[in-house]
Amino acid sequence: MYNELWLNKTEILKKCKNKKILFWGSGEWIEKTINFLNKKPEYIVDNSPNIQGDIQRGIKVIPYETVEKDINQYYIIITTGSYHSLIKDLLSKGLFAGENFCCSPSMKNLKIRDDILSVDTNILFSVTASSKYDNGGLYIYNTKKKEYKKIFKGKSRAISKSHNYIVMVDEENGLVIFDKDLKFLKQVKLLINSVAHGVAISEKLNKIFVANSGRDSISIFNLNTFTHIQEISISDKYNSLKEEQHHINDLYIDENNESLFISMFSFTGNWRKNIYDGGVLEYDLKNKKIIGPIISNMWMPHSIQMMDNKIIFLDSMRGDLYKTSNKVIGKFNGFIRGFDFDNKYLYIAQSSHRYFDRLQNISLNIPLNCGIYIFDEFTKASVFHSLSDFENIHSVIVLDNE
Repeated sequence: MYNELWLNKTEILKKCKNKKILFWGSGEWIEKTINFLNKKPEYIVDNSPNIQGDIQRGIKVIPYETVEKDINQYYIIITTGSYHSLIKDLLSKGLFAGENFCCSPSMKNLKIRDDILSVDTNILFSVTASSKYDNGGLYIYNTKKKEYKKIFKGKSRAISKSHNYIVMVDEENGLVIFDKDLKFLKQVKLLINSVAHGVAISEKLNKIFVANSGRDSISIFNLNTFTHIQEISISDKYNSLKEEQHHINDLYIDENNESLFISMFSFTGNWRKNIYDGGVLEYDLKNKKIIGPIISNMWMPHSIQMMDNKIIFLDSMRGDLYKTSNKVIGKFNGFIRGFDFDNKYLYIAQSSHRYFDRLQNISLNIPLNCGIYIFDEFTKASVFHSLSDFENIHSVIVLDNE
């Protein structure tokens, strides 16, 4: 029924070809709908006795009973913001959405708002437990019920999903493997001092890739045996200083081209000197060489993905959502880290800001709350699901709803 409620201009005019038009609901949407359709209704129907008999835009306001016996001669266009209750009323009268009535296309903002507010999906999110208030681990959150439940206890960071597996890196438990239904399968030890932040899985390549922030390196594991195959160093600085200098964090694997994309805070390895010359590197797995930087001049980049065949990522500190290296498609005031998308919306996690003093001359409003945005890339509309029991989210994954 839902699609039948929101017809476009061509569809409406086709439905009205051999019928008279009724608007149901007086007010601001009358004029907008007339201008949009370039048509005036025969009458305006309204349930309020206070305005029945009134003339609006030269059109008489009448009760439904006036036309009820001849209703098949009319097509009803809903022009009231209280359309939810009216739809139920019309259906109870034996009328059909699309065939007998629809909502005015001029109310599309209400549709966009109601769509995003009524999203019903499950989001997997990880909590790092980086403060004494955080109850770290892996959780599922339902956007309709606004409820979450814990799946796994730990200090959990990045999550990656393939067809058959969900993998996660955890500071206490190493590499944690689940099946697609989140049934725990295995824990795998990581390298000493790995301080793993990022993970990517490829069933096609039969590998799991782990970003070792503490070692400025990438570990590669065999997906069948879960054995460590190789360590790729980003630079020689760690070997000489024995301390991370680049702060690599999130990963994305391009299976078709066998390329690994790696985000980090500093290309030159001066992160500990508060030099944030970061972005994204590409590592060519076939030729075993680093390419790039392919994206530069980022403050604290995280959460690399590919969408519409374009790289998409977050510059967490600035609150910018990038699609390609130079197009910001979303702006958020908080510290954003954790990103995923479905066929309609983008999902962006926000952590409580620990660095807000650095933004005092940049931002005029710095949110300190934690939660998940549902964001419409095209209309820029969003709704924020507050998760007040937490301070830090690292990753989000939208789960397929069965």
